[in-house]
Amino acid sequence: QPTSLPHGGVHEGRDGVRAMGATFAKFWTRTISEPQRAACADGRVLQITTQVFTAKATGRSASMDVIELFAFTDGMVSEIRVFQHDTARLMATLT
Repeated sequence: QPTSLPHGGVHEGRDGVRAMGATFAKFWTRTISEPQRAACADGRVLQITTQVFTAKATGRSASMDVIELFAFTDGMVSEIRVFQHDTARLMATLT
């Protein structure tokens, strides 16, 4: 996750992902559109969604595209790189 976000940084393993999700949930709720996915030549998968983030503290929302790049090892997700279109606009929902 981008380090500019409260839940940002590198999160390893199931416990890391759970902790990241718990931190995210302190700040926002969100809706996620039906994903569009494409296979990459190197075995990774690119996913694009439109997500609406609503700040719990202010009720302000921001809608933006989110791109996620999934890598796999032995058939399991081994890495997810997340790219929100505008992290500054996302952070602005909190104030």
